[in-house]
Amino acid sequence: MCKKAFPTVTSGGVLSLLLALSPAAFAADSTPKIVKDKVYAVTVVTSFAGSFTDCFRFTQTTLSIDGCGDSGPVGEVPLSHLSGVTGWSAKVPCGGLNIVFMGTSLDAAPLPQGADMIGGTAVGLSQGTSFSISGIGSETCPASAVSNGLNYTKGLAAAPVKK
Repeated sequence: MCKKAFPTVTSGGVLSLLLALSPAAFAADSTPKIVKDKVYAVTVVTSFAGSFTDCFRFTQTTLSIDGCGDSGPVGEVPLSHLSGVTGWSAKVPCGGLNIVFMGTSLDAAPLPQGADMIGGTAVGLSQGTSFSISGIGSETCPASAVSNGLNYTKGLAAAPVKK
């Protein structure tokens, strides 16, 4: 039996990668932007309390999250030679939770559904939590019921919505 050694990824290594790819690392350029100036209805899955929905509102320079009642800097860069695919990064204070997001975005043009899409992961630096997000562009994204970061806070999250 052949055993292969795999490198160990430490939380410090992941943190270093996230910080290296922070919004400040994305230099301003003239490439097309996909997430900027758009709103997305997002499903957020937490590492501690199930899932909930939220609205992510991007401007040219910030990401505002309805459920946090807070916003932070955002950056975006092209990811490949394919048009309409970008990577984005944001750091939102979210009431002291300091959530760092890294994601991808896909422009609606090549999609049969005709809606922009985003996906990504996030780390809550203050509590050591993690999040997975997926969303679709929405001009009428409803405001979230909770705007105090409750769903993003370990130990205080609201009960998951049952369908």
